[in-house]
Amino acid sequence: MEDNNTIKAVHYKIINGKIRYSSKQYYWHIPKKLRLSNIQKGDIVLVKAKNEEARVIVVDVFREDIETTGKRYKSVIEKVNSRVNFDELKAEKAEAQAAHMAKVMADKATKAAKREAMEKQRAEQSIAKAAKKAAKEKAKAEASNKVK
Repeated sequence: MEDNNTIKAVHYKIINGKIRYSSKQYYWHIPKKLRLSNIQKGDIVLVKAKNEEARVIVVDVFREDIETTGKRYKSVIEKVNSRVNFDELKAEKAEAQAAHMAKVMADKATKAAKREAMEKQRAEQSIAKAAKKAAKEKAKAEASNKVK
């Protein structure tokens, strides 16, 4: 664990008492002085992000040979004491997505039913209009036959 020098993490927000995290993952370098703090998956750490400090949830901790890869990451500032159960978060997110998809599918079904009803109404109106036109033409033809 101590030789891990890189974390993969996601930004998060607390909305209505629940933790919501972004799907985009970022990487940060763990400085030598923090490697002994035993940062693990699910920990919340303070990192440098853009021009400010941000708290992120650790998704993965691993060793990356920076000398060979040539990659440079911003640094982890400190480990925050709270810990998050990532599996529960994933389950909550999956449930929320399933509920959203169910709602979307129900909305689509409702829209399809409305569209079908409107098409049926238009067809009935078209038939009624055609019948009315045919009746007018028939009446006109009969009137012209009486004149002759």
